[in-house]
Amino acid sequence: MTSKLGWVRAVGGGLLAVVMLLACNGCTRSQQRDQGGGGSGAAKGQAVPSTGAAAQSDEDRTVLAVSQAVRRNKLVKLADECLSYEFDGSRSKDEFFVDVRENHGNPKCGGDPNTSPRLFTVRVSKETGEMSTDENSADGEFHPLPR
Repeated sequence: MTSKLGWVRAVGGGLLAVVMLLACNGCTRSQQRDQGGGGSGAAKGQAVPSTGAAAQSDEDRTVLAVSQAVRRNKLVKLADECLSYEFDGSRSKDEFFVDVRENHGNPKCGGDPNTSPRLFTVRVSKETGEMSTDENSADGEFHPLPR
């Protein structure tokens, strides 16, 4: 398997940071870009929570909200620094998608540093901020996450 150097948004200790990690050969383009732009034109009044930063992008707000929902709903037992979040704002006009992945780029997390396995995906409504996930779904069907 060929590895590529990519950027993935990762959340640790409640702060949003961009971390560099080695991404697997099958990873998508959004992992291979730097921190630039990232917004996707969500509707005004979008319900994805903001942390108060005026210039915060849709991507930043969405990834932060997903990371908080992952912790609140105890979807993973891995430490924050062992998770990465891959944002996709272009797959749907009505929803954002965030793949939750293992972060093997951090040596204390273990695993092959040339891979970043997808654990599950969280789908976020651009209009309401409601979330659903395919976590623990054998057929890839999404189920709602409690608010």
